[in-house]
Amino acid sequence: MVAAANPGKSSSASSGNRHSQWFLLGFYLLAIASGIREIRYRQESALDLLVPFSMALWLSLWALADSKQRGRPILWSLRCWFFLLAVIVVPCYVIWTRGWRGLGLVAANTIAWTILSVVTTVIGGRLVFGADWAPN
Repeated sequence: MVAAANPGKSSSASSGNRHSQWFLLGFYLLAIASGIREIRYRQESALDLLVPFSMALWLSLWALADSKQRGRPILWSLRCWFFLLAVIVVPCYVIWTRGWRGLGLVAANTIAWTILSVVTTVIGGRLVFGADWAPN
């Protein structure tokens, strides 16, 4: 039915958009988790390991799904690097596969992630500690 309503879009294109939408949801939820973690940055927390691990896993799984959806799966011998160096390799993959548009996507999402994390920290800190709280 979707293909009939939108003849220009195939079901695989719709599927590709869906996997990117889920990725963005998880990506920005990790920004919120990172912001929450920073409210009490001096105390040790499981989030110190969980957020970076989750980010690496989430980025690498998205890149693998995206490459498969594009019909150019990433070689098995390279997949470990997409996890181990996710914050470097995945943005490079996006830029490589999308050109200048990819550079814009990486920049826009990096800025939005940072802003969301900082806003979460500031609002959360004020809610937890009151108006006297200020991030250092």
